[in-house]
Amino acid sequence: MSTISSTINNTYLMYKMAQDNGQSLFSTESTKTKKAGQATDSMWDAYSSSSSAAASTLNSINSINSNRNELVSSYDTAAKTFKAELGSALKDLSGSIKEMKKLDFHVGSDAITTKTTTAEDGKTTTSNVYSKELKDVLSTVKDFVKDYNTSVSLFNDYSDVSKKMSQMSSMFSDATARADTYKQIGLNVQSDGTIEIDEDKLAKAITESPDRVGGILGKDGLVGKAEAHVQFASGQSDKLFPSINSMFGGQLERASVYTGGSMLKLSSYASMGNLVNMMF
Repeated sequence: MSTISSTINNTYLMYKMAQDNGQSLFSTESTKTKKAGQATDSMWDAYSSSSSAAASTLNSINSINSNRNELVSSYDTAAKTFKAELGSALKDLSGSIKEMKKLDFHVGSDAITTKTTTAEDGKTTTSNVYSKELKDVLSTVKDFVKDYNTSVSLFNDYSDVSKKMSQMSSMFSDATARADTYKQIGLNVQSDGTIEIDEDKLAKAITESPDRVGGILGKDGLVGKAEAHVQFASGQSDKLFPSINSMFGGQLERASVYTGGSMLKLSSYASMGNLVNMMF
């Protein structure tokens, strides 16, 4: 590709050739042979074509540069979004874990009573009524499970971003390994590692076997695992989302060739061609 210097030299040479052949740069009149004039025209056509090609290439480079900037901006936004979501999810889960560790599952065997109502048509329905203590325990467990599911889903959503993220997703979804145990107390583990609560079954398990439920959900059970996961994830937070260079290093390096000085040279070359074309 011609440099600015060579472009100026070419312009000067063409000017001299036109003078030597009696061809004015600002007139179509010829003082010498038609053949000489045609040779000059041919040279101008070639120069114009070269300039046009430079302008076309410049447009392509502008597009590459724009796409590169958009990629960097989008990637930075995605990384910041994940970090904000991770911080919020881990903070909420940590708070729920703290509340679960203080929980007393001994709500009394009479925490569930039966209530029968009769409609105007004589049809009767039976429902369970929970004591305030049992309601509070269920509410705390539900809050914990909700926050736990948020963290599991977050890592599942980003699992293909990096190997570390995939490992974190597998770690937070490890409730599937004890799915049968959790199911016995009303916690149904889904295929993606999230948990759904069967409230009636959980309430019954709490009133009938509070120590068993505490062992399964407490510091030596699901809550303890969740706490360990949060601590590990917090320590890895800056390493989970890979840098843009590790993801697109090669492409960014190639794109950067078309920025800076090289782009300025090409722009000058194309502009010089446009200026010369305007003179004729």
